[in-house]
Amino acid sequence: MRRQQIADEANAIGTAYLRVDLLPAASQPAMRERFRNYVDSRLDVYRKIPDMNAVHTELARSAKLQNEIWADAVAATQLPGAHPDAGKLLLPALNEMIDITTTRTMAARIHPR
Repeated sequence: MRRQQIADEANAIGTAYLRVDLLPAASQPAMRERFRNYVDSRLDVYRKIPDMNAVHTELARSAKLQNEIWADAVAATQLPGAHPDAGKLLLPALNEMIDITTTRTMAARIHPR
């Protein structure tokens, strides 16, 4: 199950990253940089185990980056030069990317040690 969730998260991030192409060209570099920081943060969550204080700190960083990505995406989908369907395609992909984080976090909490 954990391996499937890892694949699901990688796919969700990959899909959302590809859909950044639907944003205006000027918005894409900053968004891609946020995605790189987000992926680094998600990897760091698991690298920091078993230091649970560090894990919780990194989860908070990931959540902050999610909020920034979401806010920037919402704004960018409404800019001139955005693909007409950018909001319809990018935002659901971002939602999936964010949702899998909760799924993996909850699965880790209920997993017997």
